[in-house]
Amino acid sequence: MFWLHHGDYAASKPSPDPFLTAAKRLSVEPALCLALEDSFNGVRSASAAGMMTFMVPDLLSPTPEIHSLCTGVVSDLHAVCKLILTASAAGTIE
Repeated sequence: MFWLHHGDYAASKPSPDPFLTAAKRLSVEPALCLALEDSFNGVRSASAAGMMTFMVPDLLSPTPEIHSLCTGVVSDLHAVCKLILTASAAGTIE
C-alpha cells in the first residue's frame, strides 16, 4: 500500500489525475482498478480515470448524475466485500 499526497499529481479531484497516478504507480491499467469513493468529486475523478467506481455514500446520497458515473452504489464496505467474493466465485475476476 502507498499514499498519494497533494503535489504527487497535477490536479486534484474531480480531475482524474490522483487515480491515474495511483494506477501508474501500481503498474495497472485504470480499467482494471476498483475505486471506492464516498464523495461526488471522488466519483467524478475515478470515473474520469476509467476505473470501475463504486460509491459508498457517507453524508450525501448519490444524485442521478453520480449514479450514472458509478459501476454501483453500495451501503457499506461489507457489501463491497460480498460483491468481490461473489464475482470471484463466479470466475468473473481472478
